[in-house]
Amino acid sequence: MEIKKAIYEDLAEILDLQKLAYLSEAKLLNDYNIQPLIQTLDELQNQFMQYNTGVILKLTKLLIILNWRE
Repeated sequence: MEIKKAIYEDLAEILDLQKLAYLSEAKLLNDYNIQPLIQTLDELQNQFMQYNTGVILKLTKLLIILNWRE
C-alpha cells in the first residue's frame, strides 16, 4: 500500500468514497442533505483547482484508491 497525493483525475472516485463514508453520518443525523453527500463533482473539481493549498491524500493498493483524507 502507498499513500500519495491525489491528482485531478482521482476526484470522481474520491467523491464516490466520500459519499459512502458520510452515509452513516447522515443516518445518525436523519439528514441526507449534508454537504459531503450533496457535493457535486464540479464543486469538488472547482475546490481542488481554487484551493489547491491543502492536500488530498489517497491510500492505494494495486492502483485502487482505498481511502482519502483532506
